[in-house]
Amino acid sequence: MSGPSEKDVREIRWRVEGIDNSVDLLVRANRKQIVEDLMEFFGKSTERVRVFLEIDGEKSVEDIRQSLSSEKGRVFVQPCVGTTGGSKRPPVLFK
Repeated sequence: MSGPSEKDVREIRWRVEGIDNSVDLLVRANRKQIVEDLMEFFGKSTERVRVFLEIDGEKSVEDIRQSLSSEKGRVFVQPCVGTTGGSKRPPVLFK
């Protein structure tokens, strides 16, 4: 079985770009509600905001912990209950 053809790759990229554009439009159209929901969740917790900004879908919990610890020594993260140290799930923040 051969790999994907150049045509297949172009079509996938075209579809992904279409999805990205749709998401951008939806976010812009619903910006007010999204901001309100985020502000309600974060409250006055600057630590939650910092963790949220570090999560990119690529970094491990350990990467996020190290990044936040280097910024401010009193903050660290620990994996969610039932996950391993390398989990990509959102971390739990402790002060």
